[in-house]
Amino acid sequence: MYKRLKLAPKFILGMVPLLVVMAVAITILPDLFVKAAEHTKIQESKAIAERQANLQTFLAKHITGERPEDPNFTIKYTSDKYRNAKDAPDAWEKQMLQKYVQNPKLAEFSEVLDSNGARVLRYSKPLFIQEACLACHGEPKGQKDPFGHEKEGYKVGEFRGAISVAATMDGLSKEKVALINTAVTLVALLLTVIVMYIMVQKFIGRPLEDIVVSVKGLSEGDLTTRVKDNGSADEIGELTALFNQMIENQAKMVGTVHKTAVELAASFEKIATSSDHVSRAASEVADNIQHVARDASTGNESIADAAQMLRDLSQLIGAAKEQALAAAEKSRLTSQAAETGKDTINETVVCMDKIKHKTMETEDHIGTLSEYSQQIGMITDTITSLANQTNLLALNAAIEAARAGEMGRGFAVVADEVRKLAEQSNRGAGEVAALVRKIAESTAAAVKAMQQSRSEVEQGACVVNKAGDVLEDILKAVTDTVQDVEAIAAMTDREVDNSTRMVEVIHSLHQIIENTAANAEEVAASTEETSAAMETIANSAEKANAMAEDLKKTVSRFKI
Repeated sequence: MYKRLKLAPKFILGMVPLLVVMAVAITILPDLFVKAAEHTKIQESKAIAERQANLQTFLAKHITGERPEDPNFTIKYTSDKYRNAKDAPDAWEKQMLQKYVQNPKLAEFSEVLDSNGARVLRYSKPLFIQEACLACHGEPKGQKDPFGHEKEGYKVGEFRGAISVAATMDGLSKEKVALINTAVTLVALLLTVIVMYIMVQKFIGRPLEDIVVSVKGLSEGDLTTRVKDNGSADEIGELTALFNQMIENQAKMVGTVHKTAVELAASFEKIATSSDHVSRAASEVADNIQHVARDASTGNESIADAAQMLRDLSQLIGAAKEQALAAAEKSRLTSQAAETGKDTINETVVCMDKIKHKTMETEDHIGTLSEYSQQIGMITDTITSLANQTNLLALNAAIEAARAGEMGRGFAVVADEVRKLAEQSNRGAGEVAALVRKIAESTAAAVKAMQQSRSEVEQGACVVNKAGDVLEDILKAVTDTVQDVEAIAAMTDREVDNSTRMVEVIHSLHQIIENTAANAEEVAASTEETSAAMETIANSAEKANAMAEDLKKTVSRFKI
């Protein structure tokens, strides 16, 4: 029950008995000292009265009229019928004589009176007539005794008077009584101070010493220290419980921050590794795209040559038609032109096959580029997820540091820097994702264009093969007979039309390949930008990793 009380009730309960004892001591002890002194005086007065009551002493003093000389006592043989003026009763003695008359059994009486500012002890003892007293105080009444005094007519056993003793109480003056009171008060106050010191030391001093030791350990980074709980429910007990709870919370917070720092360091290492992989992949994609652009440029040049050849073939076919109509003798020249046209067609077929193969290679490269773009997108998603997780961890660390108050302010600054770096990583990842989407769109367009180019090249190859077959027929016709010149002229008309269409087709193929080369250059530029963005992310990850390491070093100084 006592441990459940607060400090104030404890001190009150501890001080109330002491205050009661002190009040009793201040109230009673001075009276006890006074009464003891009075008792001593009374005993001395009794002793004097007993000596003076002795018959021989009384007779000697009474006859001679002498009185004992004592600086501390005044002795009288007082009576209502006194013979010596020195024995005349005063007011107090008259009252005592009256009391003895009224109460014959009263053996003595004493009290302390204030007389002119001084305390005086008054004591009286009654005197009764004995046989030896009758000679002077007996019968017959009025007869002269041996000393010339009239007899009072007393009988044995009758009340005669009293021995009165007055003693000054100088040893117990008001000043000394006040001094006694002061001394008793000082002793009581000293006891109060001692009890207060013991209570303060027990309920406040020792628990505070334990708290100071724990705070010293805490200042040195030891979060395992605890203050001993004595089970008290007072303010010191509450302070001890709250202090232990604070250390427990600090230990949990530091443990969480340390764990977060380790996780951040591992996450940023993964980010740096992933960024390096993405950067290398982007470099490879850029190289492949540049290779595609070079191949597209080469194919474009081949298509230009083929177009020029077809234009030349058209001109030759027109000339053959004019010569065939002019004369049969020019059939030989026509045959030679046909041979030349055949060779040209063969070369054109070879060129068209080359263009077809280059187009297929370009399509394969662009498909590879699309796969790399998808891989970059997956890595970017991983980076974004890691950045969001890092941002969340930094936010949790900032919240825990805010709960720590002043001690967690350094942790809050570090957590805020980590959060900013995570946001930068997230933005960089978003930029990379946007670039990857652009690459994917351009790649898809390039794949579609290359597929169309391959289809057109296949059609052109078919047309060129057909032209070769026609030239074979023309050559045979020229060899067999000149009469077929008109038929050949008609056929050359059709071949001129076909050559015109072929030129148009090849021109379209030329435009497609130019667009493919331009798109490849754009993809290469986007890939380079992606590589630069990944390098930025890698640098940010390295900085964040360094800050996470610093955070781990800062937290590691705490012992949890």
